[in-house]
Amino acid sequence: MSASERLRWLLGEMEHPIRAGNVLAPVRELCAVYPTVGRPRRREILANLHALLGRHGPGMGEAERRRAREAIEALPRETGLEADRDRLLSSLEGEALPPPPALPGHANLLLASTQLYGRTFFGSLQTLEVRLERNDKGSGVEHHLLAQADDARVMAAFHVGAVVAQEFLIRNGADRGWVNTFRLVGRFPELREEKLQGTSLGLGAALASLSSYLEELLPAEWAFVGEMEPCGRLRRVDRELLMAKLEVASDKGLSVVILPRACFPVPRASGRIPKLLPAADFPEAADRAFGKKRLAAALARLVSQSRREKLRIGFGPEMGEVPKDAVRILLTWVGRSDPFGGWLDREREVIRQVNNEEGPILTLCRELSPDWVYLFHTVQRGDNDFSDKAEQVKRLLESGLGPRVQMVPMKSVANPTDYRQLLTAYRRQEEAIRKRHSPPEVFFLVNTTTGTPQMHATFLLMWLQGRLNGLFFQVLEGRFARRRGVPRVHQVALPGLE
Repeated sequence: MSASERLRWLLGEMEHPIRAGNVLAPVRELCAVYPTVGRPRRREILANLHALLGRHGPGMGEAERRRAREAIEALPRETGLEADRDRLLSSLEGEALPPPPALPGHANLLLASTQLYGRTFFGSLQTLEVRLERNDKGSGVEHHLLAQADDARVMAAFHVGAVVAQEFLIRNGADRGWVNTFRLVGRFPELREEKLQGTSLGLGAALASLSSYLEELLPAEWAFVGEMEPCGRLRRVDRELLMAKLEVASDKGLSVVILPRACFPVPRASGRIPKLLPAADFPEAADRAFGKKRLAAALARLVSQSRREKLRIGFGPEMGEVPKDAVRILLTWVGRSDPFGGWLDREREVIRQVNNEEGPILTLCRELSPDWVYLFHTVQRGDNDFSDKAEQVKRLLESGLGPRVQMVPMKSVANPTDYRQLLTAYRRQEEAIRKRHSPPEVFFLVNTTTGTPQMHATFLLMWLQGRLNGLFFQVLEGRFARRRGVPRVHQVALPGLE
């Protein structure tokens, strides 16, 4: 690619890092190509830089302005272009905007685009806001990230972070029923057009969730990066993407970054970088972010509050009784909304303006705590192959969210609306499951939300034949469980099925 072609490409692509909040990426790249082009192209670069800084310069922090000034002052001096260069520098004068005030539930996250801009990936600093929404029924909590993302792993990373924060509270003495009365809703207020990429927002999501529960502030000049497993362990971040994130942390003038211990040693970078604090898991990261004494005091207050407001959830008179010592097995089909999905319109299409939320299987596992989950899924080619969805659910559940999982590919079900195929397959699986787990007694928990109506009806036929002893459950979409006291999880109560 020639210098002129490279310039054309940079000018055409520079809105991507700008929309992600990284104005310095195009400033640096345009300054880098400046010495390699002739005078007309240099004048064009200066004009584009002036327009860029005129629009976005007032919103840049002091550290960002200083870096932009350094890049412009390093440009080769040339007679006839001095005035343009001086005009550029003058656009960076004046007072920088103060950083926004810290609030509970807010955390600075270091993200990176996997799309190349110029010579490398570009980083982005985004504030994640997480708020609590309460459902006093104490059932059916789901976590929801209001953001655009092509990859379901992004939504999974937010969900895992929220669940890890909740489990941390429970392990420290908070009442599980009380903790689960809250759904956690996250959003990136400054990230409106660019889609999220990657999974390293997990640590920030967990800390923001904890901050929202505890009503304690995270340091405004700190940032967080790291993918989190459901057990709370932090995974290593890709080295090249990590350096792009640390560069933007330096550009923004941050003082501290908490990142996975597995990332160390971190390569030396040019220029000043923030202090780097390692953490192996979420408890260590929480101690560092809040301080041990402040965290312990906040946890004590929350534990006391949760016990005062303790709510009973789970099995009991309203959910039906489970035989003592029975193996609780969740039977479920895997559908389009698993592990995460959107709301559907009348044409069964996802409503575009509504973002993904937790699917029925994850909700039931968290609410019912089964011992085993059997994931039935069709494997016919095309739209009827749910193997990838089943694998995603299995990975999430097995990595720390709860029960043991068995994937069950239903190869004999070529038509998911054919009662004969379904009933034959169900009988075969029911016999195999009982043989595998008995004794002790097997007790089934049946998901009647996911799958076709014929799949649900066949479960009921199996119950009427006396082959399925257990309880049937429905999971409402989040939009239908917003009113006070309305749970997402309902036991299906039909005549003779109570």
